Amino acid sequence: MEHQGYVEFRLLDLIKKDIIAIYGECFRDADERDAYWEAVKPMNGGDTLFLAVLMGADDERISAKRVSFEHIQAVSGQRIDLLIQEARRDHEKHQKAIQEAMQRHAKENPGA
Repeated sequence: MEHQGYVEFRLLDLIKKDIIAIYGECFRDADERDAYWEAVKPMNGGDTLFLAVLMGADDERISAKRVSFEHIQAVSGQRIDLLIQEARRDHEKHQKAIQEAMQRHAKENPGA
C-alpha cells in the first residue's frame, strides 16, 4: 500500500545555508495524516527556524506551519540538538553523493 502523505519538520539551517528535514511521520491513511496535522501546534508570534510541512501522496506540498523546537521534541521524543546533528550529517552525505554523481556524469558525457 502506498503512503497517503507525510508531515516533515524542517530547519532553516543558517550554518549550512539550506533547509534540512530533521524529522517526519509518514501515513498510509489520509484521515490519520489529517488528524496528525491538526494536532501540529502552530507558533503564534515570535521567531522560529522550524517549519512543519504537510505533504500529500504525490509529494505535493499541501500546507505549512511555523512551529517551535519544543513541539518537534514532543512529537519526536528526541532532543532537538540530536535531531539537528543527525540531519546535518545525513544532508552532507546526500549533497556529497549528488556532487559525485554530477562529476561522474560530466566525465562520462563530455560536452553534455
